Parts: sequence; structure tokens; C-alpha cells
Amino acid sequence: FVVVGSDTATRIESWHRWNELAKIATFVVITRDPENLTLPSTINWIRVDTPVIECSSTDLRRRLHAGEDTTHLLSQSVLSVVHARHLYGVNDHHSPVSAGHSI
Repeated sequence: FVVVGSDTATRIESWHRWNELAKIATFVVITRDPENLTLPSTINWIRVDTPVIECSSTDLRRRLHAGEDTTHLLSQSVLSVVHARHLYGVNDHHSPVSAGHSI
């Protein structure tokens, strides 16, 4: 499987040797809104619709760094890794996870 966002999927034909990849892999295309998506007929692909979350990755990193609650944006397993590895400047004493709040 090759997992790509819908924005990338629309540019697959610009990839180097994309047609060779299309012969051996199924593309999983993640969409954020109900958009009309058309790919070349030679590509075997699966569409996965996901909800739109109004939060950019930049904003998410800022929230993590500031110690703001991100439990509505990230799963417990992701938050655990972020905190265990001190990613994005996370300081555990400001964390809702380390403060004993449930997620």
C-alpha cells in the first residue's frame, strides 16, 4: 500500500516512475472532505474519507509546546509517545496527561 493525501494523489502522474509503482501497489487516498477525486484508470486505489479537523500541524505543535490540552486532537497512544520522547518541546509538568487527566 502507498498512503497519500488527496492533494498528492492528484499529482501522482508527475512522480518519477509512478506507472511502475501503480503496477505493484494499491494507493490508499485519504480525503478530508467530500471532493470529487479522479485518478488514472491504471491505478488501483482505495478512498478513505476522514473528518476535517480545523487544526494545522503548526498549530498542533504550538499547542503541545505551550502545554495546552490536545486530547481532543491526538489519541492517548500518540500523546504518550510525544511525552515519553519529549517531542515538540513538551514539558511534562504542563501536560494534561502527566497531570492525571483522562483522555
